[in-house]
This record gives sequence, structure tokens and C-alpha cells, in this order.
Amino acid sequence: MRQDLAYIETTIRQGLCEGLSDREIGARLLMSQSTANHWRRYFGLDPADKFMRKFRAKYGPDAVERFRALVDAGTSYREIGLCFGFSHEYARQVYRKLYNRQHRGMRQDLAHIETTIRQGHHKRYPTDLTDTEWTIVAPLIPAAKPVGRPRTTDMRQVVNAIFYVLRGGCQWRLLPKEFPPYPTVYDYFWRWRRAGVWEQIHDTLRGALREASGCTREPSEGILDSQTVRHWFRLMQINMC
Repeated sequence: MRQDLAYIETTIRQGLCEGLSDREIGARLLMSQSTANHWRRYFGLDPADKFMRKFRAKYGPDAVERFRALVDAGTSYREIGLCFGFSHEYARQVYRKLYNRQHRGMRQDLAHIETTIRQGHHKRYPTDLTDTEWTIVAPLIPAAKPVGRPRTTDMRQVVNAIFYVLRGGCQWRLLPKEFPPYPTVYDYFWRWRRAGVWEQIHDTLRGALREASGCTREPSEGILDSQTVRHWFRLMQINMC
């Protein structure tokens, strides 16, 4: 009898995790809907969320498993939405419905997981830095000021957002929501430009690349085409007049 009860409880719990109704769980256990409802209440379990049942009915019987797999892989809401064919806002709604159901009383852990997905450091766009690239660039980013409010913005996400705009050619206002707010990104871009941070990053990476290629860190010679020479010569003549 204990084995039968354990099997019934396990089957009911699994069915609830899959978003099945009492009727569907009863069909698995070869019992009526009312009997399945009785055993579910006997084990102190709440009914499955109707939202997840509709989600399975619309996107396939394995939709929840596929959604969980994408979440475990650290996929962003936007990419999850592209996989299923809905918006990233609906992906966030499904995530909250699913994980609030499975992780009750773990609000802090849930918020941490959601933040990891929303601001994760996995590569979402071709312009995003890999972990190896970020370890090279990170030391060149100016540190936060020792006084004032502590920095809360993720600098890696700021750099990724700047590369996204520069490479894609879009407006700052069109930055995807996964990045920090566009005024913040824009402010860092111009602040670093005025401070010469971009030139420093360029010179450092150029020197490292030359050393990796077996050359000296700084070039010993330069090549200029004749048109460039004539152009600068004319400018010099104009300035001397």
C-alpha cells in the first residue's frame, strides 16, 4: 500500500509540474477526475496552473520542458521569445508563472535567477564580448569613484551596448531592453571618449596583438600614400600663411 501511495503521489506531483489537470492526471493513474482530485487534496497539493495548461496546448506538449531547457542554458527573454514565436514580455510572464509555482518562498533566489537571465553575461548578440575578451578589456575600464553613490551598472553590459550601437548603426534610443538604459550607456560612451579611454584601449590591444605576432609593441616605421602627404602639406602651407 505504501508503494501504491508513493506512486500515486509521485505521479500527481509530476503531473502538476507539467501543468496537467486533475482529469489528465486521473487518466494517467487510470482513475476518475474526482478520485484524482481527492488524492491531490490528500497529499496537500494545489491544482496545476491553468496558464501552463494553455501554454502547453498552444505551443506543444513539451513546451514547458523546452522553456526550462532554455532557461537553464541562460538564454535571454528575447531569444526565448524568438524560439517560441512570442514577445520577450510574454517570455518573462511565462517564466514568472513557471518558477513562482516551483520555487515558493525563494523570492531572493528567483530574483537572482531572473537578473541573471535579463543581464546575463552569455553571448546574445554578435557584438557582445566573450568571457576571454572581457578579461582583457575589463582592466582598461575606469574604476568607480571612491566617493559618492556606489556604481550599480554592469560595465560589461555598457560596453556590449556601445558595440551594439556602433556596429549596428542604430539610434541610442533603440537599444534592446536587455542592455542598461540608453542615457546611461550614452553618458559612459562620451565620458570615456573625452577621457581618452577608447584610444587607450585601442593602443593597448594593438600593442598586445603586435607582440603576439612576433613584432615590437610599437611600430618603428609608417607608410603614407602620396595623396595623404599632399593633403597635410597643403594644410601646413595654409597654417603658415
